[in-house]
Amino acid sequence: MLRPVLFLFFLPVCMFIFPQGLLAQESDANERPFLVPFRVEGKWGMMDTLGNEVKAPGFCKHIDVRDDFSYYVITGLSDTPACWLMDSRTGDRINLGVLRSAAPLLEIDNTLFYQFEKDNKIVIASPNSRKKYVLDARYREISAFRIYDREGEREALFLVAYDKDSTGSILSASGNFKKVKQVPPFRRMELVSRIAAEDDPRASFPVGFAVETLNQGTENGTNWNARLFDFRLVDMGTVPVTDSALTVMFGITMVTQDNALVRISPGGGIIKNGLDGDQSIKLNQEFAIKWTHKKTVTSAFNYVYYLVHKQANNNLRELVSNKDARFDWVSDRGEKLISIWFKEGENRFKAYFDYNGAALPKHKLMIPAKYYKGEEMQPYLLR
Repeated sequence: MLRPVLFLFFLPVCMFIFPQGLLAQESDANERPFLVPFRVEGKWGMMDTLGNEVKAPGFCKHIDVRDDFSYYVITGLSDTPACWLMDSRTGDRINLGVLRSAAPLLEIDNTLFYQFEKDNKIVIASPNSRKKYVLDARYREISAFRIYDREGEREALFLVAYDKDSTGSILSASGNFKKVKQVPPFRRMELVSRIAAEDDPRASFPVGFAVETLNQGTENGTNWNARLFDFRLVDMGTVPVTDSALTVMFGITMVTQDNALVRISPGGGIIKNGLDGDQSIKLNQEFAIKWTHKKTVTSAFNYVYYLVHKQANNNLRELVSNKDARFDWVSDRGEKLISIWFKEGENRFKAYFDYNGAALPKHKLMIPAKYYKGEEMQPYLLR
């Protein structure tokens, strides 16, 4: 169930001050990032691709890497709580307005869009797109959702927006996010989903939404009547919002949003804990995450995954294991690179490692050398 939330916004005052000459660095033809975040003992810092520490850990609360390292979402410290976008090549603030949330609002054509306030209006924009959308009102809360046809082949993108009086409206992406006339103002909205596989109720996807309009009276617990709309915004009439009533209306097995189960994730990281079998993966011709077994002090054999590098003599050099670190994917322009969270001993940090050189310096662990206390990855540090 979507509920209105009051947003409070503050202009960020923590900005970057770079050493003289750093901003003069020119990006290459691929506009690769010059500044790269890292994390030490839970605190975020920033380095450049020459190996210099630009900002020591702790200058901000959080950093999100977005859209192939082209920009970062910076969340300020407790005394400067605002979020802002930073150009990864220059360190400059990307000024599209006051950022309302660090989380992107929606994705269109693989590009993330955010909410901004500018000139007393709400603007949906992206630093990587020339498109921007100015909304017709200063809504208090905005969320995006997608619904599909009954076969799950066609989709429609909408916003649900609540104004200061808690009145909801639907805005359509196909209409440049203008308010749709087919859906009356409402106080409550809920997605309704089709069960795609009768033997697996978790295989569901939304095919419509139900709204409780302003003239329908108050809701009665979980049993409430609503106007029902499909992905084309066809008004299907007023029905009780129950699985059985929705199933009769659509003619297919339906569930409400609260009853649409989701799959349980086996956890983050490339190597999934609790999964059986060999999860080894070849990263490229030189690097892999390889399953091996090691003899322990108890004389037992323990299976471990290692990030390995094939040497000139074809021997595999073991760099770091999943006992000491966690490996995660990072997407970039169709290529893949990884982040490594070192979590044991003196090495407690998170750094990016681009084994292909797709976005960052090739074969380099992106952490200032002084923070790495180990031996195996010393040759992979920037100096």
